[in-house]
Amino acid sequence: DHREFSPFLSVSQLKKGNTLLVEFGRGRSLASAATTANQRAVANAADAQTLPTPLLQRLTALFPEQAPSALDQLSGELHASTQAVLIENSRVLRQAVLERQLSAQGNQGAQPKALNQGAWVQLPRQSGHLAGDSNTNRTAHSSTGLLVGFDHTLEQGTRLGVVAGSGSTDVKTQGRGKASVDTYQLGLHAGHNWNAFGLYGGIAYAQHEVQTKRRVSFPGVDNHLSAKYVSRTVQTFAEANYTFSHDSWDWQPYLQLANVQQRSEGFKERGGIAALRGKRSKESVNLTTGGVRANLDLGKAQL
Repeated sequence: DHREFSPFLSVSQLKKGNTLLVEFGRGRSLASAATTANQRAVANAADAQTLPTPLLQRLTALFPEQAPSALDQLSGELHASTQAVLIENSRVLRQAVLERQLSAQGNQGAQPKALNQGAWVQLPRQSGHLAGDSNTNRTAHSSTGLLVGFDHTLEQGTRLGVVAGSGSTDVKTQGRGKASVDTYQLGLHAGHNWNAFGLYGGIAYAQHEVQTKRRVSFPGVDNHLSAKYVSRTVQTFAEANYTFSHDSWDWQPYLQLANVQQRSEGFKERGGIAALRGKRSKESVNLTTGGVRANLDLGKAQL
C-alpha cells in the first residue's frame, strides 16, 4: 500500500524472476507542503538538490503535515532575528549622545547648562520584542550595558564628545533558539546652537560577538546546533531642532535622522546534519524620528 510511504517519495515495483524489487525515487516536491515564504525558501533549496544527502532523505520520508514544522526549524530564522535586534539596539548609544548634546547646550527640557567639559556615565537597560507574523515567530530581547563619555565645549560654542561602551544582549526567538551577544562600541559626536536653532550629529562603530544555540527536531533528526561569529554596526545620525519661547513655555520641534549599516560575517553551525552555513550579509536601514518637546518654567508661570 503506497499510502504507508511519504508522498515526497515515488514507489515503483519491479519483478525479476521470483524476486520483487521496490525502488524509491523523488515524489511530490517539498515546496508543495510549504505554507510560508521561509518554508518555501528551504523547501526549494532541498528540492533543487540532485544528490541524496542524509538530511534530504529524512525530509522526503516525512508526511505533508510534518513538513512545515521541519522546514521552519531548518530556516535558521534565529540568525536573521538576531541581526534585526542589533539594529534596534543601535538607538541606545544614539539617544544617549543626542540627550547629552541637548543637556550640554542648555536647550529647553534639558538639565542646567553643563560646564565647558565633563565626563558622564550611563547604565542603560532595555527589553522588548520583535512581533511575529505568519512567516516569522516572535523574538524577545533584553540588554544591559555601560556607556562612558567625555565632552568639551570650544570657545565658539561647539560641543565635541567621545563615547565608549560595552553591553550584553539575550535574544530568544520562540521555538527557534536563542542567542547571546557581547557588544563593544565607540563613537564621536558634535553639536552647536545658533540662538534658537540646534544641530547635533555623530558616528559610532560597534562590534558584536554572537553565539547562537538552537534545536532542530523532527522524525529522523534531533540536532543541537551552535555557532559563533562576529557582526558589526556602523551608524551615522543627526538631529536638528528649533526652540520657540513664549512667556513660561518653550516649544521645540525636532527631526532626527539615522543610517544604520549592519554587517555580519559568514558562519558555520556545528552539531549535526541540519547545521547551516551562512554567507556574509549586509543591511542598511534609514530611520527618521520627529516630534515636539515642551517645557514649562514653573518659576515664570502665573498660577
